Amino acid sequence: MDITENMTTRPLKTTDLDQVVDIDKRIVGWSRRGFFEKRVEAAVDRPDNYVVVGVVDGTTLVGYAIARIHGGDFGTTERTAALDAIGVDPRAQAKGVGKILMDGLDDVLRKKDVHEIRTQTDWRFHGLLKYFDAMGFEVAPAHVLERQADANF
Repeated sequence: MDITENMTTRPLKTTDLDQVVDIDKRIVGWSRRGFFEKRVEAAVDRPDNYVVVGVVDGTTLVGYAIARIHGGDFGTTERTAALDAIGVDPRAQAKGVGKILMDGLDDVLRKKDVHEIRTQTDWRFHGLLKYFDAMGFEVAPAHVLERQADANF
């Protein structure tokens, strides 16, 4: 039996916050409740600027994705999505849930006339990098630069 056959995608709701935080905590090892509260609040306040997708098995949330929509950044004319957060319940990982989640995100983004998703991750998160590779992500030609804010030059 296919574990994903009864799973569906739907927009995340504010009532999903506790489940999102729980899934994320089991993935990263600590709670990022404040981050998710801010993202959900922003998505509710500005729905044209965000896409929030969940995968549910019955009434249980098993995966989520939160993306911000950008337009005209750095001189571009196309709208793009920045994938800010994605997570699949560790008990449901490597079973197709991530594919359902990405397909759901793609569907919503197409309806919003967004045709590119960008994201970033720590290069040491090998499992996440493997997932992004399987979902068709490629290394971008852009370079991320950083420096200490208190540096004296």
